[in-house]
Amino acid sequence: MTFCTPHVRTIVLLLALATPPRAAEPFRFPEAKQGPGELRYVEGVPVLTVAGTPDEIGAQVYTLGVNPAAKLLDYPKDILKQQVPVQFVRDQAWAGLLKKGEGLLGNFPKHHQDEFDAMVKAGGDRDRLLAANTMFDLKNADLKEIFGCSSLIVDADRSATGRPMFGRNLDFFPCGYLHDYGLVTVYKPKGMRPFLTIGYPGCVGSFSGMNAAGLSLASHEVFNPAVARKFNAGGVPFALAYRRVLEECDTVAEAVKLLETIERTTSTMVVLCGKEGGVIVEVSPDAVAVRKPVNGLCATTNHFTTKDLATKGQANTYKTLDRLALLSEDGGGQKVGTDELHRRLKATGQGELTLQTMIFEPAAAKLHLAMGKGPSTELKLRTLDVKALLK
Repeated sequence: MTFCTPHVRTIVLLLALATPPRAAEPFRFPEAKQGPGELRYVEGVPVLTVAGTPDEIGAQVYTLGVNPAAKLLDYPKDILKQQVPVQFVRDQAWAGLLKKGEGLLGNFPKHHQDEFDAMVKAGGDRDRLLAANTMFDLKNADLKEIFGCSSLIVDADRSATGRPMFGRNLDFFPCGYLHDYGLVTVYKPKGMRPFLTIGYPGCVGSFSGMNAAGLSLASHEVFNPAVARKFNAGGVPFALAYRRVLEECDTVAEAVKLLETIERTTSTMVVLCGKEGGVIVEVSPDAVAVRKPVNGLCATTNHFTTKDLATKGQANTYKTLDRLALLSEDGGGQKVGTDELHRRLKATGQGELTLQTMIFEPAAAKLHLAMGKGPSTELKLRTLDVKALLK
């Protein structure tokens, strides 16, 4: 028999009290299937594949992606709390966001609206899903800057691979948890092109993505746009417009033409890169301006730079001017490979705000991706074979 004296028990108790609690394990999407839908890990990256009609896709997204990540739907209210600390004012702002969101929901393309409705029918909280899919279009009307980004296109003549590529950092306020919920979603919609997005479950639109033709894109917020209209209530939310690009277009030229025809809600930029090269498109409710590479490079951060849309005396909000200068360095005309592109993304990272880092190779149908607690620029890039994922 072993005896434990009061003195020994006291020491054991003190040691137990002195031991710091174990940190909570980061969220991990559970692997699962529903019909043709499946969530699995590819090269350590969570990949959700969904297929079928909009109703079927919406149900699969909710069951396999949104429901396990229930905390994620707190994000719209948490980001609002960060911007509006007074509860009464925040409640009014939330009601206003939902009211405007209802108006925007009526502008969703029908198949996107059907997908949204299917998520709600499957059990999703309608108000929180509505906010997640519309609040970013209100940033220049009702909200402060929510997210930033840095992107660089490298044309074929400057690329060490001899083919175009582009890299992008996605910067968001993490609110303590957003970094855990990054997800690649592969869409195989009935009667449409297959494509993938890099984002978060529950968002019907696309912030970053690539389709089966290799056409790739990334959206950017615009700080302090000096435009005639900051918000167009009759427009299509920008992430849905960019998803349409992936669904309907094979080339950069087709994408620009489509964006010119879509009724647009707000000021954003979209980086477009295909097998033939890339451009940056500056978009407002009333204008679409295209910026082409100079000396084989084309960079953007979070402000307009074209003649007709640039803001005079542009503020250096979140170092948008500094980041653009770093990305745009000519480097003596040297070839730029994936390592150099990654180095430039590291140089423009914003610490814990940088949650996703990616490099697209459209001609090779490859995506090099890092997602997680910021800065994601310091995480290992994992290579995904997009052609294999979309087949």
